[in-house]
Amino acid sequence: MASVARSHVIDGKVSEFLASHPAGNVVFLGGGLETTWGRVGVATARCYQVDLPEVIEVRRRALGQAANEGLIAGDMFAMEGGANRRQPAYPARGLGSLAVLPRGQNPRDDRRPQAGLSAG
Repeated sequence: MASVARSHVIDGKVSEFLASHPAGNVVFLGGGLETTWGRVGVATARCYQVDLPEVIEVRRRALGQAANEGLIAGDMFAMEGGANRRQPAYPARGLGSLAVLPRGQNPRDDRRPQAGLSAG
């Protein structure tokens, strides 16, 4: 029952955001097999699903990938150097968080994707 309630709340939040920002970006951190985007996504917006490489592979096989959906494989805790060396990160609301920021309103828009993360 809690899963259904959570999905209902998240679907509502994403729908509300997309109604106000139809060209916005929706980001699921640690989304696993989250299916909100398939229910409420709009063609003018973009969704990014971020998770561990093995989870992204399972997701790609099980759910496919929408044309306006980016699947980003990476481990934010892998700091062993080389292409995976990144500044420390803190998930502000924990894994499974949802970030909905319209383009141009993210205070960190000046940052570019880090090497070592692959969007597909």
